[in-house]
Amino acid sequence: MVMRAKGHNYHLECFACQKCSQRFCVGDRFYLFENKIVCELDYEEIISRNASLSNSLEKLKKRTENIEYTTSTSLSICNR
Repeated sequence: MVMRAKGHNYHLECFACQKCSQRFCVGDRFYLFENKIVCELDYEEIISRNASLSNSLEKLKKRTENIEYTTSTSLSICNR
């Protein structure tokens, strides 16, 4: 027997969250994320982690946007 979901076919024994291995039953919510089936709990964790990473990157971008970079056409060797 095969389960069909979002254009993909899965054997019943393979129709499980690919992060925590929880098997899905009829009516369970699941999500397709980067071509992997994940349960609702793991999907929410992934989205939360991605949002946190995105916020961190935005904060870093804001902190560094006023930094001026200069380039030098000549290099010198330090002789300390």
